[in-house]
Amino acid sequence: MIKKKRIRNREPGGRQFSTLWNPEYQVHVKSIESVQRKFLRILAYKSGTRIIDHNYDDIMKDQEIVTLKDRRIMQDLIFLFKLIHNEVYSPELLYQLNFKVNTKNTRNKDIFKLKKNRTNIGEFSPLNRLQILGNKASDVGFDLFQCNFLNEIKKVDCKLLC
Repeated sequence: MIKKKRIRNREPGGRQFSTLWNPEYQVHVKSIESVQRKFLRILAYKSGTRIIDHNYDDIMKDQEIVTLKDRRIMQDLIFLFKLIHNEVYSPELLYQLNFKVNTKNTRNKDIFKLKKNRTNIGEFSPLNRLQILGNKASDVGFDLFQCNFLNEIKKVDCKLLC
């Protein structure tokens, strides 16, 4: 089980807990995103911008706002990076990561070996989700073991990792 006292890394606004609570069901994702869309509607009204056909991309681009889903993906990757580099001290979590050693030089460059899960709880668990994101990031070309990973991940379009 993930211990809350060990993973607090002094980030403002509770961003560190997005790793623990990240909805996978679309019903929950839509209810969270609706809060951001309501804010964007108010912002568009105040700035005099029209939102056509419920498309919020223009106002988000103008105001440099990232979707909540993309923020959760970035926070998960940052947490995984910090966990691997021991910036978040949790040997129990680090022990549960299944690193994959590529003994033969194959095309598959996955960093983590994923376990087969029989239930949705196991499939959408935080550690499994982190490992899936780590594999997707390595497929796109990110190296979790580089020191400049944190600077690179903030510039990336998270739609590549979905």
